[in-house]
Amino acid sequence: DSNIKKELDNWYKTHILGTSNESVIADAGFCNDRSLSSGTGIGTTVSEYGAYGRLYSSGTPQYKCPQANDKFTVSSDTGNGSLTYPIALLSADETYYAGLIYSTSLSNSSNYLSMGEDYWLLSPSDFYKSSYFSTGTAYVWIIESEGRNRLGPVYNSSTTYYIRPTINLIGDVVVTSGTGEYNSPYQVSLP
Repeated sequence: DSNIKKELDNWYKTHILGTSNESVIADAGFCNDRSLSSGTGIGTTVSEYGAYGRLYSSGTPQYKCPQANDKFTVSSDTGNGSLTYPIALLSADETYYAGLIYSTSLSNSSNYLSMGEDYWLLSPSDFYKSSYFSTGTAYVWIIESEGRNRLGPVYNSSTTYYIRPTINLIGDVVVTSGTGEYNSPYQVSLP
């Protein structure tokens, strides 16, 4: 378990487990797409993962998880069964659909996903091995504070990035109020 997964699990246990809210949560899965768009994976000079190829190179996000073993779920019937609770982070593709386009100059600070702080996404980006880093450097997608979708280096331990818990709701819930923002969370009920 990563430190982020431990924090997400603790958040779920504190805020959702054993409450009525649990009845509207689906084990629909979270895609941590480790498919390759170039290279052969860790250990090579350069490898780019699926989201990098789709978003940085061609701007074509997708909801479908390309590899079954990358669909993280609680139940092994619906995915890989690797989660303790049905909670994770957003994927880079999901943020692209929400209007955060990869760019070094386009600001989306009014987007509902922008919270004024940098935070981690679930999607790996790329892996570089160079003479500067003998073991290589892995990069993961983040949302930066200005609302831009960009790459964030994993190796920089002095940098602080936040996490935002993400859950999936069952298909027949009804949103009764709220905008989904911090000060106006969605209120849902069963139909």
